[in-house]
Amino acid sequence: MFSLTPAQLNFLSTNIAGFDPEQWFAEEAGRAGSDRRFFRIGRAKAQSDSYVLIVWVATDPDWNRFLDIARGVSRKLDVLPVIHAVDSRHGLILEEDLGSMTLKRVCAESEKGTIKSVYRRVLEAAARWHALDAGVSDAVATRAMNEKMYLWESGYFANHCVRDYFGCERMLDGAWLKECHELAAEAAKLPRVCMHRDFQSENILVVKDGIRFVDFQGARMGPAEYDLASLLLDPYVALGDEGAEADLLDHYRAVSGRRITARSFHVAAVQRLMQALGAFANLSLHKGRDWYRRYVPIGLERLARILDRENHFPTIAKVVDECRTYLK
Repeated sequence: MFSLTPAQLNFLSTNIAGFDPEQWFAEEAGRAGSDRRFFRIGRAKAQSDSYVLIVWVATDPDWNRFLDIARGVSRKLDVLPVIHAVDSRHGLILEEDLGSMTLKRVCAESEKGTIKSVYRRVLEAAARWHALDAGVSDAVATRAMNEKMYLWESGYFANHCVRDYFGCERMLDGAWLKECHELAAEAAKLPRVCMHRDFQSENILVVKDGIRFVDFQGARMGPAEYDLASLLLDPYVALGDEGAEADLLDHYRAVSGRRITARSFHVAAVQRLMQALGAFANLSLHKGRDWYRRYVPIGLERLARILDRENHFPTIAKVVDECRTYLK
């Protein structure tokens, strides 16, 4: 048995019928950018008898958001893991084990045709998620992607990626701030849906009976385009070509009935990629998660490509290009 604490073992014994530390195994099950830890708990030689134990700090504001969203969404859609038990005192959650077949892994191990088919299924699940009413959860209804939040994202990118990672703070002048405000104002006007907010390939599981989402505590009201950009421009995977991106956007439009314009997608994509790059830099530089460093060049390339499509934010593009010169 993996080195679990007495409190954790007691939680498992209380909530899993037949649990015996001598007969069950515990192994790390993935890693996140947060301070949460995940363990797969299973009966030896019985794959069907397995769970995921989340070890969290219950005073984290996202703890209650996670539980509130899980309760609300699960009444409407079968897209989240089932939560079996919660211990707020010790920061423990026992949930359904969805396996390890993330969308990221599908992309690494499958042929192009299979990948595209799976992405269509993911977009169909996303369309159902986006159709949820805000009232599905207080955590969703009371938070929104507004201008202040978008400015926080561009500031996060500026501080951790442009300044700390590349040392290009000289580029962060008044023109930069002006364009960030213009971008945030435009993004804030996009129609809002129930969005996931971190809709990338490590947070999407492919299971026998469909598609499931994890790491959903950041869900709030915001543009569908933001989730679509998170998925289709995800630095963790390669879709292969821009044609695939366009085809998949068309599929989402067809199944959702939503009007997604090239402009609205690009605006949300610039915001999302800046947020992701800020996270990659912060996590690798300041949180000891060095593996995120490899995604900085990919994220910058995709951000530059989006900015090149419509030359509406030339100063932001100039900052991105300056950072990219240090990668050559």
